[in-house]
Amino acid sequence: MTITALNLITDAALALTAIPAGGTLNTSEQNDGLVSLNKIFDAWTDLMLVQLSEVTVATGGGGPFTTARPIKIEAAYCSSTNLSSPVEVCSAEQWAQIVDESRSGTFATKLFCDYAFPTSNIYVWPKATASLTLLCYLPLTQVATLSTSLTLPPGYARALTFALALDMAPQYGKAIDQALMVLAEKAKQDIMATNQRIFGGAPPPQQPLPQMVKA
Repeated sequence: MTITALNLITDAALALTAIPAGGTLNTSEQNDGLVSLNKIFDAWTDLMLVQLSEVTVATGGGGPFTTARPIKIEAAYCSSTNLSSPVEVCSAEQWAQIVDESRSGTFATKLFCDYAFPTSNIYVWPKATASLTLLCYLPLTQVATLSTSLTLPPGYARALTFALALDMAPQYGKAIDQALMVLAEKAKQDIMATNQRIFGGAPPPQQPLPQMVKA
């Protein structure tokens, strides 16, 4: 779904009952909410709450070629006109075994990424003229303004709303409600489970859901 950052922040304030239905946040509260939203995006990267994207990297001239740092490159391919060829993603040890570094051709068969931050270097072998496309996990992009529209996969808006509500609670002097904690953790774990099914690999360990404490 598509939603603005301000709508997410307002929905979180409503979930906290910090504002009434139909109410609005003042400018300072809105800006504080944007800071909280970006902190959550940054933290969620470590939980692989990310999106799989295609990134095309210009080749030619031997490289290395630069791109915004991916979290992980899952696969890659080279393409030229109507032809394409898969490219093996190498570890540092595998890349170090290449002997003839001067070889060139239309298609690369291997690549290595140094995962430097904030810009990573992509090395290809042989030196190729065909364009290189990476299938990689990218972090959730930091939100620049309150009016920024976010296109989110299913479940993300709900999880972000609850996570924001928890993060924003102290600024409104609100005690964190146990029921809200349960909803936030469940929404986050649902995304993690979905991403694991799509992306493969071992899922991150689940955290125990908060339990209601009887008086």
